Amino acid sequence: MYTRFTTLTNELKSLGKTLLEEDKVEKILTRVLTVSWESKITAIQESKNIAILKLDELIGNLTAYELRRKTMKMDVPKKERSLTLRITKGADLEEDEMAMITKDFKKYLMRGKGSSRGGNYNKTRVPKKMTNEGCYRYGKTDHHIKNCPQWEIEWKKERSERRHRKKEQVINKEKEQLSKDCVILKAKCKNLELRVSETVSENTALKNQVHTFEANILELKSENLKLKLGTRTSQ
Repeated sequence: MYTRFTTLTNELKSLGKTLLEEDKVEKILTRVLTVSWESKITAIQESKNIAILKLDELIGNLTAYELRRKTMKMDVPKKERSLTLRITKGADLEEDEMAMITKDFKKYLMRGKGSSRGGNYNKTRVPKKMTNEGCYRYGKTDHHIKNCPQWEIEWKKERSERRHRKKEQVINKEKEQLSKDCVILKAKCKNLELRVSETVSENTALKNQVHTFEANILELKSENLKLKLGTRTSQ
């Protein structure tokens, strides 16, 4: 962006049109930057005095802001993809776990059905309440606990709640880690902005020194010329 702008200003200069630094700053803020920079433009206009804002300082500020935007665009999607992947893996593990539980439960019911043929098998493996008539959990006499529709509903509800809690734990953990990463990234971006600002300030100071040296050189040349003219006159 800045390279193209510099090229255009140089072309204008070659045609006899020289832009002041104040004009360059204004044109970058009002003409060069796109709509996506609107918030940054507003922030600069509110916090800076545009009339005295140096072009180097503006470019340094915009460069730091653009770098921070690119860094955030690159890192955040990676975290979101990681979050989705871990949640999916967690759900798959839960499905396998529930399949095993269902399988064991069916075996348990089959042992209950076969106990009428097994003599003492029912007495040793099945709780005493299971030998009574009816559903011991809800006090119903028209069915046993293994065929209880209410118990199945509650069991499925409990299973669903357990899955939901585990997913929430995974999501909360990932969100916490993402929040920590964002804090670290913001701190790094802030440090980078400070470094860029310091570099711009140092660059400005060096330019001022160069201008001072150039002025001193011109002054010395002028004095030298005067001395030469004085020497010729005396001769």
